[in-house]
Amino acid sequence: TQKVVNDIHSFIFQNQDNNTAHQIAKWFTLKAKLFLYFSQANLKDIYKKRAEIIEFALKIEGYQVEYNFPERTGDRQKIRVGIIANNFAPHPETFATLPVYKHLNREEFEIILYYLQASGHPLERYCFDHANAAIELPEDLELQVKAIRKDELDILFISTNITSQTNAITLLASHRLARIQIVGMNSPVTTGMRHIDRYISSKLTDSETNAKEHYTEKLVTLDGPDQCFDFATEKELSVTTTISRKELNIDKNTVVYISGANFYKIIPEVEATWVQIIAQVPNSMLLLYPFNPNWAPNYPIKAFQERFSATLSKYGVSEKRLCLLNALPNRADIKEHLKMANIYLDAYPFSGMTSLIDPLQVGLPTVVMQKESARSRRGASLLRYMEIPELIADSEDTYIQLAVNLGNNSDLRAVYRDRIETKMQANPQFLDSRYYSTQMGYLFQKVFQEYLASDSEL
Repeated sequence: TQKVVNDIHSFIFQNQDNNTAHQIAKWFTLKAKLFLYFSQANLKDIYKKRAEIIEFALKIEGYQVEYNFPERTGDRQKIRVGIIANNFAPHPETFATLPVYKHLNREEFEIILYYLQASGHPLERYCFDHANAAIELPEDLELQVKAIRKDELDILFISTNITSQTNAITLLASHRLARIQIVGMNSPVTTGMRHIDRYISSKLTDSETNAKEHYTEKLVTLDGPDQCFDFATEKELSVTTTISRKELNIDKNTVVYISGANFYKIIPEVEATWVQIIAQVPNSMLLLYPFNPNWAPNYPIKAFQERFSATLSKYGVSEKRLCLLNALPNRADIKEHLKMANIYLDAYPFSGMTSLIDPLQVGLPTVVMQKESARSRRGASLLRYMEIPELIADSEDTYIQLAVNLGNNSDLRAVYRDRIETKMQANPQFLDSRYYSTQMGYLFQKVFQEYLASDSEL
C-alpha cells in the first residue's frame, strides 16, 4: 500500500496540469481505503500524502480549502466550539464524543453540533440537549463549508473517523473550517491534513518518547485515558434476546473464551493465536460476535467460517469448539452473552477500546496485547489505568500463556474478576464524562490561548 500511494502521489504532483493526474486524484479520493491500522509502522508519511491528494482533488474541483477568519470581535466572551459528526445515532463514535462537550462550562463555552444525517433516535435528542444549537448541514459540500464558516468557530472537534476511507466529513475536514481543528482517537492514526491542528491522545497510549513523530498534528496528551464513553440513553437497555449455555449446548464446566473484536480485526495471526489457546485448555471453546453493523452492513461470513475451520483443523481442534454469533441487537444483549463466558480476548495489533467496556463491566478477566503504536495500546491503557497490568501481554507467546493460565486456573480468574469489579464500581475516568469534560475544557482553553498568542505575533 505504501508503494502504491507513493507512486500515485508522485505521478499526480509531477503532472499537476495533466488531465490523467486529475482523474487519478479524484478516483483515489473517492475509492481509496487505507486499512493500515494493523501495521506497526509510522504511518505519518502515507497519511500526509493521502491528505495532499484529497486536497488536490478538491482544489481542481474548485473548492476553496483555505480560509482566513476575520478578527475576533471583543464582545464575544465565550469560546465557540463546534462538534461535527455524520450523525448522533447510537454507535461508538457518538458515545466517545458526548463526554467531550456534555459538561463543558456554558459560561465559558458555546457549543454547536453539526451533522449530516438526522437519525431521530432518542440519543440524538439527548446530544442536542447538551448543546446550544444543532445544525443539519445541506447535502452540497460547498454549502456545508459555508454554513460552518459562517459561525466563525474558535474550535472544531471532528467526531467521525476520517482516516480509513473518504467520507463526507473527510472532505469537510480537508478545509479550514475553524480557527483550530481537532481530532481524537475516533481517528486511530494521524489525519495527515494541513488543517487539522491538534490530535488528542493520552500518556497511557502515546507514551513513547518519539510519539510526536507519528503525527502531522500537534500532539496533546491527557494524563488519563484518551477517551471516555457516555452511553446516555443506551446505558440501561432491555435485553431483547434470551441466551444460556444450555441453549448453545455448552457444558457448565466448559471454559468459554469470548471476543467481540470486529471481523476486520481478526487477522490470521490473531485467529491462530486464539485457536492455540483453546487447544491448550481442555474442555474450552471460543465464542465470537465479530459482525458489528457499526463497522459494515454486510460481512463475508461464509469465507470467515471456512478460514477459521482451516485454522482449527491445522491445530487439531474440533469445529464444535467455535461458536459464531450473529450481530447482537444492543449492549444489554452483548452483556448477557458475556455473562456466559470466563475470559475475554482482545484482538491485536489494533486493539479495542469501546468493545472492552462491556466485558469489563461484567467483570470478565480481559487479555490484551500492546505494541509500540498508540493504536495498539488502547486496550492496555484501560487496564493500566485500572492498575491491572498483569493482563497485558507484549508478545503472542505471552498472550497465549496468559490466556491459557487463566483458562486452567479458576481461582486466578476469580482474583482478577474481583479486582476488575472493584475498579469498575469506582466510576473509572473512561466512564466519567463529567471528569472528561472538565479535562477537555482545560485543553480547549489552553489551545485557544495558544492560538491567540500566535495570532497576535503575526
